Amino acid sequence: MTEVNIGSIGFSGLDFSFDEDHKVLSKCDFQMPMNTVARLNGPHGCGKSTILKILAGMIEPMRGDYIINGKPFNQMSFEELIPYRLKIGYGFEYGGLINNRTIYQNLILPIQYHKLMDEDEAKNHIDEIIEVFGLRRSSGYRPSSVSGGQRKLACIARAFVMNPQLLILDEPTHGLNEKSVENLSNYIRDKMKSGIVKHVFLTTENPMLIESLVKKDLIVQDGKLVDFDLLYENVAGGKAS
Repeated sequence: MTEVNIGSIGFSGLDFSFDEDHKVLSKCDFQMPMNTVARLNGPHGCGKSTILKILAGMIEPMRGDYIINGKPFNQMSFEELIPYRLKIGYGFEYGGLINNRTIYQNLILPIQYHKLMDEDEAKNHIDEIIEVFGLRRSSGYRPSSVSGGQRKLACIARAFVMNPQLLILDEPTHGLNEKSVENLSNYIRDKMKSGIVKHVFLTTENPMLIESLVKKDLIVQDGKLVDFDLLYENVAGGKAS
């Protein structure tokens, strides 16, 4: 399988809407900041989660292109997409866990399916993730048999299983206690320092996570994505309309 390195991500003339009265993006041209932690910011319902799902390749734009490494993601073949998908880790609320498998089986399944590690290496990798996210006691249970907080942690933990370059997290701290938020922040920093995780896009209102991690704010506004730093510069310079 071809190895890829995700170096650039952007939108070109991208449209996405749920209906005529609810446009998320309209003719959006935007180059995402790379090698940093960027937060999507904006009012409730503006489409932050939808944009993250486009970045994760979970939904396709209606028009325009989601471009990764200069290639339209939505125009690649299934075979061309696989190397990129293996480099993208994402966590969205409580969805995605398989109900008839234990938490441990849910976490190790992608590694087994894609045969990326031998059995001992995979076990050690998952054991580390389970320890970091405090899932030891619930790892042998199915998702329906554990608390909402443990399910949430399992969904977040699963985003790290494939050692992604691109990490996408949608409100990862909802339902988590302060210690779990601290562990998540430290783990992301450690993975970025080691060079495994390179680019992080997330939504969050958690002050601890914002203070400890976020370097860039991207504003969802009027169907566009805007870099807050550039927006602020324009306002300070009297260029905003």
